Amino acid sequence: MIVRNRTGNKIIESEFSYLELKYLLKTELNHGFKYLRWIVCWDFSKGIKDGSDFEGIEKGDFRVLESGVKDGVTHYFLTSKTSAIRTQVIKLREYLEQKIALKFESPTA
Repeated sequence: MIVRNRTGNKIIESEFSYLELKYLLKTELNHGFKYLRWIVCWDFSKGIKDGSDFEGIEKGDFRVLESGVKDGVTHYFLTSKTSAIRTQVIKLREYLEQKIALKFESPTA
């Protein structure tokens, strides 16, 4: 998705970024991070945890997953030592469980 910053500016004067929708977030990405500001995913693939490394398509363009809790909700960001821009990751399943106490059950076979 293409998104813009939230300001009173006219659309023509706004800054645009990308928001990516994924079912499972994996460490292998097929794009760069330059304009990516948000990733909304249902869940993380197995093995992804705080401190996991992500690499974009540009050589040496790495991000590290960092998390913190604020107001009872876990917030995730992909951060870089060489860029001030962070990509926020919204883990939708966990967010709904923490924010509105919605519970999801795995289907039984």
